[in-house]
Amino acid sequence: MEHLLIDEGVSISTEDRVARLRDEIKKCDKCKNLRHDKHKSSKWKPWLFPEEDGVKGFLGCSDIMFVGERPSTGKSKDDKLDEATKLFYNLLKKYGFQEAHLTDLTKCRKEVKEEDTLQEISNCLGYFKRELTDINTRTLVALGQKQYMTLKFLLPALEQPVELLRLRHYSATIRFKDKKKRREAKEKYYHEFKELSLKLRKRNLK
Repeated sequence: MEHLLIDEGVSISTEDRVARLRDEIKKCDKCKNLRHDKHKSSKWKPWLFPEEDGVKGFLGCSDIMFVGERPSTGKSKDDKLDEATKLFYNLLKKYGFQEAHLTDLTKCRKEVKEEDTLQEISNCLGYFKRELTDINTRTLVALGQKQYMTLKFLLPALEQPVELLRLRHYSATIRFKDKKKRREAKEKYYHEFKELSLKLRKRNLK
């Protein structure tokens, strides 16, 4: 367990720093002046990956971080995990990533067609940088091609030397209504996840 010295003889663990950051994010209202529609405003609430079934979620403190674009709209009912996120958690557990840090670049859940603005991304960027430094991240796994390109653009400005990898977003496993296509999408995701696991295992052996 790593500790950071903050005052004379006083230190705080990585786990405590991340827990404090979680509590701060849940109270965030930086974007309140951007919400002109009161109906939408009520739905803009921070959502962070929960700790469930042995997977730490946002509270994970290993040097591997999985990063999505923003909270999926399917995670809306009582903050319970939807089908795709449950599959993601099952694979994290299967391949030994229970302690990985799970996060999104922007933290608020919105409607399906609401895109993040540059101002919203900027408002969340400070939180993301603290996640990187508090955990001392070595490897970032971008969830989806779009997020991979975004992180590739942002990382130089964040001045955090990390390895950037890419994994299909878990929501891709439920996009098809056709059972055959959905099964094929899941099989592709299983394969990609296994390949990622092998790559990270080889890195740790070096």
